Amino acid sequence: MDAAQQASSNVVDWDQRWSNEARRKQMPTLQGIVSKYQGAPGIIGMHGGLPPADTFPFAAFDCSLQKSSSSSSSSSSDAAAVKEGSLEVADPGLVAAAQQYNMHAKGYPLLQSWARDIVCELHQPATLKCSTSNHNHSSSNTAAPAQQQQQQQQQQQQQAIGLDVAITPGASAALDAVARVLLNPGDAVLLEEFTYNHHAEAHLLPMGCELLPVPMDGQGLLPSALDAILSQRQAAGLPLPRLLYTIPTGQNPTGSVMSPGRMAAVYALAVKWDLAILEDDAYFWLQYPAGPGDVPGLNLRPGFLSMDVDGRVIRIDTLSKLLGPGYRLGWLAGPPALVAKVSLYIAAVSVGASSLSQVLIYQLLSRWGREGLAAYVRQLQMRYARTAAVAEAAAAQHLADIAEWQPIRAGMFMWVKIKGEGVDASPLMELGALERSWW
Repeated sequence: MDAAQQASSNVVDWDQRWSNEARRKQMPTLQGIVSKYQGAPGIIGMHGGLPPADTFPFAAFDCSLQKSSSSSSSSSSDAAAVKEGSLEVADPGLVAAAQQYNMHAKGYPLLQSWARDIVCELHQPATLKCSTSNHNHSSSNTAAPAQQQQQQQQQQQQQAIGLDVAITPGASAALDAVARVLLNPGDAVLLEEFTYNHHAEAHLLPMGCELLPVPMDGQGLLPSALDAILSQRQAAGLPLPRLLYTIPTGQNPTGSVMSPGRMAAVYALAVKWDLAILEDDAYFWLQYPAGPGDVPGLNLRPGFLSMDVDGRVIRIDTLSKLLGPGYRLGWLAGPPALVAKVSLYIAAVSVGASSLSQVLIYQLLSRWGREGLAAYVRQLQMRYARTAAVAEAAAAQHLADIAEWQPIRAGMFMWVKIKGEGVDASPLMELGALERSWW
């Protein structure tokens, strides 16, 4: 079955998946009006309670940029591309926007546009042919007429599904919002047997969700185990889950990395069982499959969006591991209906991400450009790859007889398994903490 046929028969209808809360939630009337006309030329706002810009305390922002972290192992071109000096924001409109309410449900428009472009560039979403001004990959079509017609039909179907992106106040807020708009108390959720405990303990369990752990290996969750769990529930007459939560890159806490083949197998099962995939890719930027000697920069293995012909993938990115967690910024990408609903929830809860963070970070990314971003990412990857190599060498020297692990190829976690049946490493952790030797 080709992508066009698959898309035409399996496109996800998100209106059938909303939680009870999401069905009731609407954009507040006044907020909708203010958002629509905020910043429109010739409009004087006399509503909404927005403080006047001339009452804000800051007239400009002048931020000193960190000196390049490049070392002898970083190329001189990378060091040059990551511009040092200062980042000055003095334009009155930008300075005011940085101190005003975030009145755009999907985030500061310039940053949102940047995020959409980077998603299209790095993941080439199957639901949308990216044609941004900076990333036009069009080429002459020499296919036969019948094949051209099929390609045109496929493009029309993909465009009908579409893709949207919204800025979020970090990944945790996005994870909570997705759970709120898709899950009701008691709903079952599939997730890796070892997973990001904050999402499970702070979001899913308090909602009363049933957690269905899927066994893993060195490449993440096992497709055969996923299929078996769903088959067993179906045979037992139990409600089937409709959401799979996964961390495919540098998985927290195991460090596993899904290969493209493993991802394709998982996606095929998502189609078979009509699952939505919640892809939490916080460590996407920290890929270093060949070690510190050859880091990929922006030539990264794409995520599930690259194969999503049905509009069933919800992708969450964060700047926490790329630039810093204190900015509380990330973005969510997926089908427009889903992104709109999640944006509505986030706007209602927190009025969206910090305006100050959004304006300053966009100015930084704009100053860097793609070349500067790629250079910065390479430096970051090299830093983590070197640290991983040191950790593996230390483990080989001191733990080889009592433990096993797999090579670290992404992220910031090394999963060490103590050999032997029924061995509990918890006392070692307590001892290390008490002696203040490690944690």
